[in-house]
Amino acid sequence: MWIKSFRLRRRPIAIALACILVLVAVTTFAFLNDERKSVISVAQLQKALSKAAPESMQPAPDLEKSIVERIKRGQHTFRYDTFGDEAFWGDTLQLHKAIAGQKLGGVGSGVSPNQALAV
Repeated sequence: MWIKSFRLRRRPIAIALACILVLVAVTTFAFLNDERKSVISVAQLQKALSKAAPESMQPAPDLEKSIVERIKRGQHTFRYDTFGDEAFWGDTLQLHKAIAGQKLGGVGSGVSPNQALAV
């Protein structure tokens, strides 16, 4: 009786292994068949590469000049363009008067150069 139950337990395992083997065989065949179609020769690869425009692979000759020019424009923008900040800090908040202090025609106690640098 135990022999019959042992055989019944082995049958699903054998079926599962057979299915896995069939699946592996089909997958392997599909990949090998697909690889054969996609393999190109070295000559075909060289021909395709020679058709590519070599100038498109090299940087523009004035790249360094362009980079330096862009950095200078960025520095100028950062240093001189206020984007309306001057009107807000000066006209609206009148920050310059608070920094100057009452002794210099402003308001409050003012800010010393050391305090300004410490902030």
